[in-house]
Amino acid sequence: EGAVFEVPIKRREGGVAVVDVTFNGNKTYEMYFDTGASGILLTSKVAQELGVRVVSTATSTVASGEEIEVGVGTVSSVKVGNLTLGETEVNIAPPSADEGLKGMGLLGQTVYGDYDVTIKEKVIEFKPRK
Repeated sequence: EGAVFEVPIKRREGGVAVVDVTFNGNKTYEMYFDTGASGILLTSKVAQELGVRVVSTATSTVASGEEIEVGVGTVSSVKVGNLTLGETEVNIAPPSADEGLKGMGLLGQTVYGDYDVTIKEKVIEFKPRK
């Protein structure tokens, strides 16, 4: 019986919840809570601000169905609501994709894949799976 984690929803854009995510313990960014995304996708600008070092590349399919080449790196921590993860792999969008993302990254299943997720009006709940 684990704790239920709660993530406040700041607002919605086009029906998608926007949440605050803190990286490396000190930098907070707004991100889309994306139930369709497999990982964490940072914009190139955010990755640069965080000093994420690209160690490899991967191909990622975005919502439009378009495949983009993304950089792969790690951040030392990811905190969303009252849930904190240690070192976590992140994908970095090419600069050309920043505009389509409206300057916001995607928070995907890397973070909540082990939980049952309930998106409520003002919060997103993560319940540990039995």
